[in-house]
Amino acid sequence: MATYKDPQNGIVMMDITKCIGCLTCQLGCPYNARYFSEEKHAVDKCNFCVDTRLSKGEKLTACSAACPADVRIFGDLASPDSQVYRSVHQLEKVVWVMRPEAGTKPNIFYTKG
Repeated sequence: MATYKDPQNGIVMMDITKCIGCLTCQLGCPYNARYFSEEKHAVDKCNFCVDTRLSKGEKLTACSAACPADVRIFGDLASPDSQVYRSVHQLEKVVWVMRPEAGTKPNIFYTKG
């Protein structure tokens, strides 16, 4: 399969060398997050900057580093020391995921304010 969950960081990744371009994963993505890359001749998706930032020792994705309102938080959900852990594990805040009925158990959380 071209799609896999990296066992080290938990990020859903694409192995474009295994992609046959059938678009099944694109059509089945409950988040509409996949697209066909003409450049790569394969389906692609956000990989949370694994190749461009995280593998080089940076702690933030490009979108969270560039966010002027500091509302895009990236980090280790298993580490009580991380900002993202503290944001998701607050009893007084409502936290949700998109399309929970899809059963994909996403690790992208949303909160209001």
